[in-house]
Amino acid sequence: MVGDAMIFATSPDSIKAKNIAKNNRISLTVGGMPIYAAIDGTVADANAEEIKGYNKELLVRYPEFKEMIDSGAMTFKHFRVVFDTAYYNEGMAPAKIIKMGK
Repeated sequence: MVGDAMIFATSPDSIKAKNIAKNNRISLTVGGMPIYAAIDGTVADANAEEIKGYNKELLVRYPEFKEMIDSGAMTFKHFRVVFDTAYYNEGMAPAKIIKMGK
């Protein structure tokens, strides 16, 4: 998380980046039945400030990446998740659905 934005990165040549270029819809689920949270949305390119924040957090957690990033050996394509709908469930009842503003 960078501020209130969910940012992620991948290699520009990865299957993930190529799939996103074809279809930017995403779905992410955390947990499993009967307790889970899920989001649906789209993915957009992260802006310069979001990328800066992402890189700062990355290097705090993995300082060993600094040399690889600085040398150009490790490149990233950065994305921002744009939330559309969130779902939350704590049992066998229907999930709570939260529509997010665009």
